[in-house]
Amino acid sequence: MEGRWPNSGTDPLNPARAVAEKTSTDQHIDDPALPAGDLTGATVQLWAGSNPWSQQTGTVTSTTAGALDFKGGNYRCDPLCMGDKNYRNYYLVGSRATLDQPGEWYYDKAAKTLYLVPPKGGMRGHTVTAKHRSWGIDLSGSSHVTVRGLDLWGTSLRTGEDSTGVLVEDLNARYVSEYSTLPMPADDELAIEPGEGHIGVSPDPGLRRPAPRHRQHPA
Repeated sequence: MEGRWPNSGTDPLNPARAVAEKTSTDQHIDDPALPAGDLTGATVQLWAGSNPWSQQTGTVTSTTAGALDFKGGNYRCDPLCMGDKNYRNYYLVGSRATLDQPGEWYYDKAAKTLYLVPPKGGMRGHTVTAKHRSWGIDLSGSSHVTVRGLDLWGTSLRTGEDSTGVLVEDLNARYVSEYSTLPMPADDELAIEPGEGHIGVSPDPGLRRPAPRHRQHPA
């Protein structure tokens, strides 16, 4: 598990989350339970708003005791932003300050250094493995290729628009991809009105995007 605060718990489908104070705003969190240490650069995962249906992410820009500022998240309020809302749930990843239990790790990209809290009993008998490349098998531009009976770990396979006659079977693939951030799309990339959330859209460049429809509200 990547180092995070608060710790996830034993059920990955129902991870633990912190709850911000009602004084929080769309780019600021107040929480006296925040861990000590510099959390600048950490990713904040937000599940907040009056009726949250999409998780948001932001980047912590500064921290003080019991508070932090961040950029990103859904600054288009309402309904998916932090503040005096029904839901103010969040958690933090991507900071060395979150390492507090065996098995958690943090990778410092600038220093190219991996920090790991060893399991109980130390590292004897354990091996640390890491993802090395995005594509273990890259068939972009290749055709009439058969890929059979391989094990993929921490990587994946791709073909391309010009690939034809490719057969893939009996692959055992684990941890093929991951992402931990949800970038905020620009207003012109929204499929629905900004006030309703932020579903992104990537239309065919040859097609004309229809004009947005506006809801009619009763007087």
